[in-house]
Amino acid sequence: MSTLELLGQPFVLVGIIQPKTEKDGTPCIYMPKERYPKAKQKPLHSHGEGPFCRFNVDGLPDTSGIYAVTLTGRLTYVGIAKKSLKQRWGPQGYALISPVNCYEGGQPTNCKVNHAILEAVWRKQVVELWIREMDEPRSLETQLIRELSPPWNDQG
Repeated sequence: MSTLELLGQPFVLVGIIQPKTEKDGTPCIYMPKERYPKAKQKPLHSHGEGPFCRFNVDGLPDTSGIYAVTLTGRLTYVGIAKKSLKQRWGPQGYALISPVNCYEGGQPTNCKVNHAILEAVWRKQVVELWIREMDEPRSLETQLIRELSPPWNDQG
């Protein structure tokens, strides 16, 4: 079992995030904003334009915890799942962007991370997901972001 140590805390490798692909191996592009029935009533948020990808992450526990994303071995993003790592990285979270989440009042973080994963795959980078199960992940997340400044995390 592979581990990654961040500030003395061990994270376990869940796996490589690989978006669904076309027959030629390029990632499938997904533009959910076009299917939102209230598109004329609400503006897109800053990360809602897309494009996005779809992916599955198997082997995630249904527990709270903290996660780290690395690109070809370099820390890129840190976040928490208050209730379920499985849900956070599932079709209600990062793995599938719903049309409503592209607009104001939606989920800009889901859109931002999904799009960033797509761009990384286009650049032929290996996107790895690491987790640490824990009941109260907020303080460790804050410390990791403050001390390691992952580029996908907003700083300030």
